[in-house]
Amino acid sequence: MKFTLAIVAMEVASRKNRKGVLALADEIMRIVLFSSKKVKPRVDFSKDSHIIRTIKDESDIKFLNVLYSAKAKFLLTQNTKHFGNFVVSGDKTGKAKVRQHYFYMMTAGQFRTYMKNAHPQIAEKCKGRKS
Repeated sequence: MKFTLAIVAMEVASRKNRKGVLALADEIMRIVLFSSKKVKPRVDFSKDSHIIRTIKDESDIKFLNVLYSAKAKFLLTQNTKHFGNFVVSGDKTGKAKVRQHYFYMMTAGQFRTYMKNAHPQIAEKCKGRKS
């Protein structure tokens, strides 16, 4: 994740503000690490033929292992092609289910909109920031 944030920062930064953008990427990484719940997956869906057929890309199964073990409420991904197959209400995003665990599968943009609506006090603090 840290590598991806640095790459994105370098792509969007101009030569003048590169240090500031990289500092912001480091701050985002710090927040993610501080706010994250570390889990050791208790399940291994790589042996579940139904999950394998549904997701179609076995390299993505590790994310389902963590999502399920952490009882996460959200899966944020741009990979709606594979993870969208778990959606039970909506098209390729929305309420989804793995075994008996329900969660919301959203793109980053959809989650940003959700957070602005669900937590307007946070949205107010972020006004004026580029999102």
